[in-house]
Amino acid sequence: RQAITFEGKRAPDAESRETLLRAEEDTCTYLERLGFPEAAARIRGALFGDKVFIFTGFSTKNPFTEEDERIEPDGFYSWEHNAIALHERVLEKDGQAGLYKVAVHELIHKASFLSEERTLHTVEQKGLTQLRRQGGFDISTEVAGVAYGAAAAGGRFVFLNEGFTETVASMIDPSEWNQPHPYHPNRYLIEVLLRALVAGRQAKGERYTLHDAWKLLATDYFKNTFTFAKEIEELCGAGIFSKLARITTLEQAEDVVAIIAERAGISYTPGSLKEMQEAPRGGNQLALLKRMEDETARAALSLPP
Repeated sequence: RQAITFEGKRAPDAESRETLLRAEEDTCTYLERLGFPEAAARIRGALFGDKVFIFTGFSTKNPFTEEDERIEPDGFYSWEHNAIALHERVLEKDGQAGLYKVAVHELIHKASFLSEERTLHTVEQKGLTQLRRQGGFDISTEVAGVAYGAAAAGGRFVFLNEGFTETVASMIDPSEWNQPHPYHPNRYLIEVLLRALVAGRQAKGERYTLHDAWKLLATDYFKNTFTFAKEIEELCGAGIFSKLARITTLEQAEDVVAIIAERAGISYTPGSLKEMQEAPRGGNQLALLKRMEDETARAALSLPP
């Protein structure tokens, strides 16, 4: 385990507690509507007692440099602490609406972490063996063409995981309280990937819908299976999977999105992810993302247009 040192750690006040419990209930209800009651069960009671707290900053040991590294996320779910941590600045900047949004995002992360022993594996870092908890799309140590190493820095599919997590969060709360947003490119990757899966199956003459593609990805994410890997490799080639696993920059994401978009029959202009991340509300790229996400949200629940 990597030691985490929190700063300014405190329990939520009464108003924040009410907001957090509403976030938990809304998230559980939506996951059940999606057809994943077991995922909802994992987060029931997740925001009681010391399972949630506010912090002002934290530092952790960098496994490669062995130096303390200060990190400033808006929030995160820590499987080691079995807790959801939320940054004070979210309240200062966006109030209770911001706290709600971040809490929903972190609850969805927690919903993807199974408790069974099979979700644990070892990672070699600088000659040391560390234990990692797997959730979301970070499932197998034996996926073809994908392995841990210095380039992966102990993690895989981070861009994809965040994209799917925030896509579900946006379905629960579509208010778009913070524009621009760093996860717009991640969410766009999810939308393109879903449509590529549909295109691949339909090219084989199958009756395959956006709902089917969503169910496949959601099942992988919430049940820790890994069924979409073979399909995306067949569609885009084996090399795409390693690229998808290790996206850490917008440039890397552009490369992957361009390949998948072509297979999905979607026109894609280089530089669109950067514009999507930085543009104010109402920009052309964000409008496109919103239309795609609305379509996906309806398909996810099998609702009519």
